Amino acid sequence: PTWRSGVRLRPTLRFPPGVARRVGGLAVAGVGALLAQQVSILVAARLAKSYGTDGTYTTYLTVIQAVYLLPYAVLAVPLATSTFPRLAGRAAAGDRDGYARMAASTTRAVLVASGVGATALVAAVPGVVDVFAGIADGDRALVASMGPALTLIAPGLLGLGLIFHVSRSLYALERGRAAVAATSLGWLTVVVASVVACWLLVPDGRDGPATLNALAVGTSVGMTVGGAALLVALRRAGGPGVGAGLGRTVAVLLLAGSAGSIAGRWTVDTVLAMVGSGVLGAVGAAAGGACIAVAVVLGATWLADRSTLTGLRSAGGRPGPGRLLETTRHTDG
Repeated sequence: PTWRSGVRLRPTLRFPPGVARRVGGLAVAGVGALLAQQVSILVAARLAKSYGTDGTYTTYLTVIQAVYLLPYAVLAVPLATSTFPRLAGRAAAGDRDGYARMAASTTRAVLVASGVGATALVAAVPGVVDVFAGIADGDRALVASMGPALTLIAPGLLGLGLIFHVSRSLYALERGRAAVAATSLGWLTVVVASVVACWLLVPDGRDGPATLNALAVGTSVGMTVGGAALLVALRRAGGPGVGAGLGRTVAVLLLAGSAGSIAGRWTVDTVLAMVGSGVLGAVGAAAGGACIAVAVVLGATWLADRSTLTGLRSAGGRPGPGRLLETTRHTDG
């Protein structure tokens, strides 16, 4: 994508004039968001130890988080990464209208990709749980009880996808402080929401499944807040055009995602009831249910929000190569 956007890389031992300061600002922004994320991880570990049972945090980190991050890594990250050079090119060229159109279409596309992943995950949960329960070496009862937690954490994929994409969209506009503030807000909200959820859902403590549910709720709430805060920051930085069509995309995703999750989950439950226990049967059931869920979401998007699926191609031109390395100056107001 970088080559196609017109950028030509030439190794050097020093930054061009004025670039070192901007690179330093991006580095500080990245470190700030990372620190906030690490705080949320430490708090989750402490809550799991205080409210859960032996193996609660291990199950949360190595199973629930791993499954949760898979659709994000496979769907949202590649899409957001491949579109960043074009966004940066338009920002550097001073093409504000082109940037707004590209930001709108890519943000909606990342939302759809994240929504597809979340819907597939919710649908596949019973099969996923059976697979891990069948191969687990530790507390199999705890692993077998993680279905509700996987369902509760899935909506956070939409916010997580937005955090990855929109923060980089702000970096392209040199709004690093706005990006780190919104991203940090999301991770700190994870901390607060997780603490509150543990108070409410695990009042007596020593309840592994309930603690998993509480941590999942905290993650979903925090990622949603972080994604929403980044959208607000992007609108302030890029103008109202960056949110064009976003409301329709969200509405379609909510309706289609709910329908797809229900249809896919019913399929998985039905297949598991027919084939019984077993890792291979669970894998097949999960895959089938996920495919049905994905088909529902993509079909509804094609019918009701087709421009989201076609917008990337129509917005895919590039600014002239001679202008790509020009820099516009912005301040974080």
